[in-house]
Amino acid sequence: MSGRGPNARPYAPREDFINAFYDHASTTYGGPPSIFSLLLKIYARFEALRMEGNKDAAGLKPHFVRQYGLNANRLRRGFDRYTRDREDFIQRVRSNREFCRERLTDAGVEVVPADYSINVLCRHGSLPDYASYRQLIEGFNVSVFSGTLCMLPGPGTFRVSPCLSLSALDEGLTRLTTWATQTE
Repeated sequence: MSGRGPNARPYAPREDFINAFYDHASTTYGGPPSIFSLLLKIYARFEALRMEGNKDAAGLKPHFVRQYGLNANRLRRGFDRYTRDREDFIQRVRSNREFCRERLTDAGVEVVPADYSINVLCRHGSLPDYASYRQLIEGFNVSVFSGTLCMLPGPGTFRVSPCLSLSALDEGLTRLTTWATQTE
């Protein structure tokens, strides 16, 4: 027996209660309310707006609780900054990818074009991919993604991430090209 009377209504959770609990649980369990959660929510809304081709972020205001202090002007300024920063980042990654491709190709490393990846896929040498990774990390103080971690196991397969400062990328590529010329 359920202990409920014959006239009891079936349980139907209220949508507003569920949303409030979700917001509370996702930002407070394990610590104080999360600024990271808020930023993630804002960036997700900004990206959806950008992909729709919409340029006015003021319409996003109803999606955020009043306590965040996000008025129409702040949302517009934030969205404008987000789109500028995103474009700058894309240009920087493209430029760094090309820089990596040129430096590695000049050192005799095979660079495989990737249409939908930030990272630069490379092949060099005959060692298994993880052995190449270990050689680079231990002997040359350079970290790459081994082919196995990228679901592309094979001799000398690795990926290089171009999402570094140009000076750090240049230093790492110098070490990587030294390794490449020694393992031909």
